[in-house]
Amino acid sequence: MPLRCLLVDDNEAFLEAASLLLEREGLTVLGVASSIAEALRQARALRPDVILVDIGLGEESGFDLARLLAEDGQGGAEVILISTGAEADYSELIDESPAAGFLAKSTLSARGISRILDRTPLRPSARFDRKRNQQRRSRSAWACHFDRPPSASTRSVRPMSPEPRVGSAPPQPSSRLESPRTPSLLSHSRR
Repeated sequence: MPLRCLLVDDNEAFLEAASLLLEREGLTVLGVASSIAEALRQARALRPDVILVDIGLGEESGFDLARLLAEDGQGGAEVILISTGAEADYSELIDESPAAGFLAKSTLSARGISRILDRTPLRPSARFDRKRNQQRRSRSAWACHFDRPPSASTRSVRPMSPEPRVGSAPPQPSSRLESPRTPSLLSHSRR
């Protein structure tokens, strides 16, 4: 049976696009809401498996909605917070919330939702450890490009320009600055 979800966001265009994307990926979008009151009504009536809640709901807060849904306890739907911002921007608030996890809107997918819902409970610092490991990997990928020892082919130094061949023409000026027609800068400054 496909996962059933409720989308809560104050942006109508995003609600439409996310609904299409998630349904194309096999989820059933039961409904959408754009405020806390509407989301609570929809959650009680539809009983989704998961509720995707935007952190910024206009004048309202997705964190408040996550707490209200947890206190309401009807249906036992998991809450996943979403935002255009990065998880690091909200990490403390996400850790303190009853939400199952966080997805950036740019990475929203059925796979991302399943990964959050299927994960085993992590210790509180696991999210920080995961981020730190990702940063290390990206730094090492960047560093290994610049810090690796030179290969045998780059150790030999080649001359910048080829040596002139016997009987070849003399080198030509390479830029306008070397041309005899270029006026001197000093002659302009004296006028």
